[in-house]
Amino acid sequence: MKYPRTSVYGFCRGGHSDGWPLRNPDGSLNDAQLDLHARYSVVVLDAAPLLWYPEIAEALKKRNPAMTLLLFNTAHAVWNNPSAGAEDFAHQRWLALAHYGEKAFVWAKDGRLFPGCNVNFAHWAVPWALSHHDARAIAETGVMPSWDRTRALADGLFLDLCCPTLAWMQTPEQQFDFVRAGFPDFPSFERAWQNGRRAYVEGLRWHIGDKLLVGNCGPGSDPDVFNGWCREAFPAQNGGTWESNMVGTAPGIWPGPGYLLDGERYLRPPLSFLNIIATGNHAEDERRLRFVLASATLGEGCGVIVPPPDEAGHPAIRGMVDIWIPEMDLNLGAPAGTAVLANDGRWTRSFEHGLVEVRPGERSGRFIT
Repeated sequence: MKYPRTSVYGFCRGGHSDGWPLRNPDGSLNDAQLDLHARYSVVVLDAAPLLWYPEIAEALKKRNPAMTLLLFNTAHAVWNNPSAGAEDFAHQRWLALAHYGEKAFVWAKDGRLFPGCNVNFAHWAVPWALSHHDARAIAETGVMPSWDRTRALADGLFLDLCCPTLAWMQTPEQQFDFVRAGFPDFPSFERAWQNGRRAYVEGLRWHIGDKLLVGNCGPGSDPDVFNGWCREAFPAQNGGTWESNMVGTAPGIWPGPGYLLDGERYLRPPLSFLNIIATGNHAEDERRLRFVLASATLGEGCGVIVPPPDEAGHPAIRGMVDIWIPEMDLNLGAPAGTAVLANDGRWTRSFEHGLVEVRPGERSGRFIT
């Protein structure tokens, strides 16, 4: 395994549309974009377009056979897109729930599907139906020829929106309609939903065997099911600090152990992510990328830089492949130990061909070879 472990959350448009930017609208592959993505050790790309256009995964793996390729999916959010066609992975997720009627979905009290969480894991059939469907992306052969081609190359799933609790999503303006879901009050609905979510991830693990499974939302959960977790807005997720997110107990609604414990907590091989938000200033973004890459190299995961929010303040979490620093070309060799805290507050980790150093107070990192 190469250290530092570089990664990108790529973006690939639509299952049934053109697969842009990795595939051009005329059906040809975009060699320049494929080359940019293939530089990384770990690449995360949307499941639907990669299953629809298997030539994308084939081209990436041909360029970099050692790449770990994860298919991006969302656990508790589905979308209805009838124009996508029967073979579209994302639309089939919707159909898998629609078969069981409106109670398979989560609704808000204003009558809309609840934004960001419209999968009702509290429904008796949903955890089984969705885990079986989602596993088909990487585990089950003979479904569709194009899926089989991608499935043979995909190393696992990256599950976004896999939150272990619901309460934080509610606001005074946006409330869960627990009565429509079949429950007398919110606490009983949330307990049932949490149990169902657990059944979903357990089922997914059973179906996919030893393929990789990485989750996202909060500081991490279900270490007996996942290989790792993603921490967003590093180093301040959940209003915390570098220390709380790396080595201590993260504050906020989901207290949890820091990133440096992930290698011990999660299934092997461990794979976690730290992502840091870009600013749009190239020099500052290079500094941020170096900081998150060095921090991630203290443990068993990847450091990722993601685009800044859009004008409306919505996070643009993926698709930043145009920034590269020299440290990403390094190969430090095998680790010589775990991360060590020095008396002056520096964190270091030694490798066969050098070491990585992080100064949390300065938000700086460097690689020494």
